[in-house]
Amino acid sequence: MPGSRRRGGLVPLPVVVSLGVGVALALTGCSGGGDPTPTRTAHGASATPHPTGDATTATGATAGAAPISSGVPSGPASADPGATAGAGGSGSGGSSSSGGADTGTTAPVDVAGIAAQGVTAAGGGTVIAFSKSGADGWTVLVVGTGGAETQSVVSGTTERVISGPFPKQVDAATQAADAAAATAAHVDVAHAATTATAAVDGGRVTSLRLGAAGSSHRWTVLVSAGGTTHTVVVDATTGSVVSTA
Repeated sequence: MPGSRRRGGLVPLPVVVSLGVGVALALTGCSGGGDPTPTRTAHGASATPHPTGDATTATGATAGAAPISSGVPSGPASADPGATAGAGGSGSGGSSSSGGADTGTTAPVDVAGIAAQGVTAAGGGTVIAFSKSGADGWTVLVVGTGGAETQSVVSGTTERVISGPFPKQVDAATQAADAAAATAAHVDVAHAATTATAAVDGGRVTSLRLGAAGSSHRWTVLVSAGGTTHTVVVDATTGSVVSTA
């Protein structure tokens, strides 16, 4: 019948609506965004990280990355303990004796023999000064007959002239005083040395100088003994000891 065919070919409206809603929900679930919704666990929310946009290609390959340390210190090597100095100097803490320091072990010297070599080198005259010069030398100053002064260095070992003779330049007043002392002295340099060393037990002469003291003339002699330097004054006329200090 015509009425029966219409009812059999139509789908009920509730079924159509239900199918439409189901399809829409399915499409919505499949096309979710790239940023999933954070989920919560029993201990709290766990946020889903967002992409930074800067992809790292390999470890240490990003631009500007600091080099990986090898573990070996890059600072300068430690200084050699023996390279510091003191400087300057003596880093051992002990002081060394200077070249001219008196150690009290000055060997006996043949003043007469050395002085004679100085006089010969000067061409004659009188010794007015005698002093240690270096390790083995002795400087001998001689006043000639005309008042000119000459000095030489004589070896204490060989008693030979090792330097000089050289003219000694002095002012007129000094030259006149030295010439007067040389003329007035009756005690020569060797005698003065013997007298002075006898006044100091174990003494060794290191220098002698003839000069005026008022109206008299005297030898001022430096004598070393036991590491101490003593000054002995000897009268150039009588040869007696005037003072010892």
